[in-house]
Amino acid sequence: MKILRKVKNTQTGEGKHVGVILPRQLASYLGLYSLAKGISKSMLVRGQMQRWFSEEQRANPDGRLIKSMVSEIQHEFDRRKMDYSPPTFEEFKTEVKKELKAKGIDSGYIASILTMLGP
Repeated sequence: MKILRKVKNTQTGEGKHVGVILPRQLASYLGLYSLAKGISKSMLVRGQMQRWFSEEQRANPDGRLIKSMVSEIQHEFDRRKMDYSPPTFEEFKTEVKKELKAKGIDSGYIASILTMLGP
């Protein structure tokens, strides 16, 4: 017999699952808070992440993050050019695209990054 109702607050629209492992104490409190307040854990975490996103996006706009990544990627290409058998620029860009895609980076960001890279 279930004593406590299961909290289910669903949100419509597109989303993406992002898994995270929390410390036990935090996870336990999150569950307790969720049941006591009648709000799903997903809604609580989503709300906190949306607040973080709003603050962080003001402090670190997309363009700044992209420039930072381009600088790091460009440095890696320059380092690889010194290898015995360096990749061509197009091979390197293909590798970068695959890696960014595998890490879940949006295709629009990937296109911006690749456009800013130079041989």
